[in-house]
Amino acid sequence: MICLVCKKEFETTSKHKKLCSVECKIIRRKENQREYMTKYMKTYYPNHIDKWRNIGQSQKKKDYIKLYRQRNKEHFKQVALLWKKNNLERCKKLAKVRYRSKREELLNQNKEWKNKNKNRVVEYRKQYANTTKGKEIIKKGVRKRRAIKHCIIEDYTQEEWLQKVKDTFGVCPSCSTFIGIDKLTLDHIYPISKAYKDYLRMGIKRVYTIDDIQPLCNRCNPSKYNKIVSCDSFIQEALFKPDVANTEQLCS
Repeated sequence: MICLVCKKEFETTSKHKKLCSVECKIIRRKENQREYMTKYMKTYYPNHIDKWRNIGQSQKKKDYIKLYRQRNKEHFKQVALLWKKNNLERCKKLAKVRYRSKREELLNQNKEWKNKNKNRVVEYRKQYANTTKGKEIIKKGVRKRRAIKHCIIEDYTQEEWLQKVKDTFGVCPSCSTFIGIDKLTLDHIYPISKAYKDYLRMGIKRVYTIDDIQPLCNRCNPSKYNKIVSCDSFIQEALFKPDVANTEQLCS
């Protein structure tokens, strides 16, 4: 005979025995109970909707639930965080649906909160601007506004630019002085002023790729002015690679 639950062969003397062990009998019993309850609820629930709606709506139960939640806030927070970690995709979908259905309400709530907490918003923005991520985003926004103003197209990502800066090891390719990766600025090999004049004359926007830009220090970038000077050979060959000890001495 073959067991109906685990589908394993077992030897029996009786023809009526269809389960191999006690565990299989328990599993089979639970499945039968579940099937019976689903059929029963499908017939019972539509005829008793009002009764099910009134269950759990008494004021005593509501007050008790509020007190329990207030006393166990940390527990509920931990449970919610674990659920979000295990269901990230579902959380994103639910957030999108909620935002689309209540977009105007959420925007009004954000505006009201910002108007009531202006000092807090200013402090948060200052703290965020001092972080590395905040500085990069501010620089990216400045470059975007400048590109729109001068009618140019920047066809490179932020990751490509950061990798190009890291390849210099914090050294300016023009004057070969160690400054640090954070203090290097973006310079366009073909100046933006000339690209804007070309746009006015020809009506075609100039496209800047990662090979058309270079990192320079705060002294070399303005002194270059509108000249066409590239220092890519220095970056590719990496002639000057300071050691960690030397860089620490220079910084100190």
